[in-house]
Amino acid sequence: MEFHGWQRKKEYIRHYYIPKSYINNYDGSVVYVATPSGLLSAKFERETEPTPEQIKQLSEESPPSKPKQTQGSKGIT
Repeated sequence: MEFHGWQRKKEYIRHYYIPKSYINNYDGSVVYVATPSGLLSAKFERETEPTPEQIKQLSEESPPSKPKQTQGSKGIT
């Protein structure tokens, strides 16, 4: 079997482990969180499941105060 000039595109799925205290809302398809997107990726995006120690550390950290959600708020889909 030959393939002429194309390759199967790899799918990339991002996994986030976010403590419930950071979640403002979930509407069934979008999760709204109380942190900027740059910090969200840096702090919560992972390739593997966090260790129990990491989960404990994340849950003990207090999130920033929750901003009022407006119609223009962005979330993760």
